[in-house]
Amino acid sequence: MIKNKYGFTFIEIIIVVSILIMISALSIDSFWKNFEKVSLWNEVNLLNNKISKLDNDILSNITDYKIYLFTWTWWYFYYYENSLYKNINQFISINWFTWKITTNDISKNTLDLNIYINWKKNQNTSLSSTWVFEYNFSNNSDYMINSYIWSNNLNKIYLEYFSKIDKEKLIYLEEIKDELLNSYTWIIISNKIWWKRIFQTMTWALINSDLTFKFGSFSNEYNLKLTK
Repeated sequence: MIKNKYGFTFIEIIIVVSILIMISALSIDSFWKNFEKVSLWNEVNLLNNKISKLDNDILSNITDYKIYLFTWTWWYFYYYENSLYKNINQFISINWFTWKITTNDISKNTLDLNIYINWKKNQNTSLSSTWVFEYNFSNNSDYMINSYIWSNNLNKIYLEYFSKIDKEKLIYLEEIKDELLNSYTWIIISNKIWWKRIFQTMTWALINSDLTFKFGSFSNEYNLKLTK
């Protein structure tokens, strides 16, 4: 019988190789989990940066904004810009992937409605300002509605997804809570000239607390805290 001069049996080599494979698999799994966590943090931080930018744009570029966040829609949000000092504004209501655009115009003017998808003009429609315009939007695209009555620009409406960097990975808004752990389904974040950022419910009741938004993507979660 030939003696193994290296001191290892075949079974011992198999065991060592198996252990190395298990360590490699665990390392790869840990790497991807950390990657997903960092990816989620980066995506949610873009929302935080957007809100901060809107605050900074007050007085310089815009007069006001209102951001609507919903836990039941999960993966997108919408907001208005420049609604102050306008006699006529446009509004949006959403039922899953169908939205309705209306105005508060009581006269029958011609509304020139422009829809932008991912910041490129996709559709132009002329209709009566007293009508309701219905539109179906698709997954993973950002939208802007820019409308005119005669030469007067109405407030702009934006609909955007939380996923910006990787639009194939949907991000969900799972929960909204205040400092007393009260939960909310619908929240409005707003700011306007001479005001600071405020939080309200959809019935316009003020929330006198900072808010924590829990976002999720696959098996990862990240909490974003927003202060008043």
